Amino acid sequence: MTEALNNNFEAVKQLFLKNYGTDGVENKEYGVAVRINNYLDKLLDPTNGYFKTNSSGISSETKNIEDSIQRYNMRLELKEKSLRRQYTLLEKAMSSADMQSAWLSSQLL
Repeated sequence: MTEALNNNFEAVKQLFLKNYGTDGVENKEYGVAVRINNYLDKLLDPTNGYFKTNSSGISSETKNIEDSIQRYNMRLELKEKSLRRQYTLLEKAMSSADMQSAWLSSQLL
C-alpha cells in the first residue's frame, strides 16, 4: 500500500475521489469514498432518507397498534359487562328454580 502511494499517488487518489463533485455520473464511475459519501447522504437525508422514512413508518405502525389495543380493550369491557349480566340472570334463575324445587318437595311430603 505504501508502495502504491509512493509510486502512483494520483491513481490511488482517483480510486477514492474519482468524479468527486460531479453530478449525473453513474455510480460505478465514482471513486470508493464518493460512493460511500453518496450512499450515506441518501441514508441520512433529513427529509427523505432511509432512517427518516422508516422512523415515520414505525411511528405510524405504533399508533395503529395502540389504536387496535384500545379497540380490543373496549370490546373486552363490553364482553365482561355482558357476561356479568348473564351471570346475574343465571343466579336469579337458579335461585328461583331452587325455591320451586323446595316448594315442590314440601308439597310432596
